[in-house]
Amino acid sequence: AFVTATGDVRQDGRTALIMAQEGKAAETAAEVSRIFLGIQIQCAQCHDHPYDNWSREQFHELAAFFPRTVVRPKLNSTTRTFEVTSFDRSVGRRPRNENASLEHYMPNLEDPSAKGKLMEPVFFATGEKLDTGNSDLKRRETLAAWMTGLENPWFAKAYVNRIWSELVGRGFYEPV
Repeated sequence: AFVTATGDVRQDGRTALIMAQEGKAAETAAEVSRIFLGIQIQCAQCHDHPYDNWSREQFHELAAFFPRTVVRPKLNSTTRTFEVTSFDRSVGRRPRNENASLEHYMPNLEDPSAKGKLMEPVFFATGEKLDTGNSDLKRRETLAAWMTGLENPWFAKAYVNRIWSELVGRGFYEPV
């Protein structure tokens, strides 16, 4: 539910994960991996991971699940709040903190002004792929299903480690 949450952040606490990352694809991918899989893949954002087998390409394939997820300010008569929502069309006003693309591009480190390489959404833990062009909600629902599926052992291990840490004050693996 945290990965697929949408709506007003004051009314639905599940939106806090995406809200805290300001809806940015790379930051959201890093947090989802860390919290739900126990994998610190964010080290592979700019280069292949120095200690694990995660590649830079795998990090950006995970980020490709989130480029259409946005956080927008929401004003009503008495309060200001924010809303986690989808941006699935190529016209209209896009929030300031997002680029103009509906897809995720891995930055070109040799030429930062270049658009970069178009990334397909691929779940690095199992290798399952989703075509580009799918809606934001379809991407996030698919990723959530793959993350919690039987083919992926990382979710269960991370969950048990987190629960054990809460029960006895220290996880099997640190940091939690």
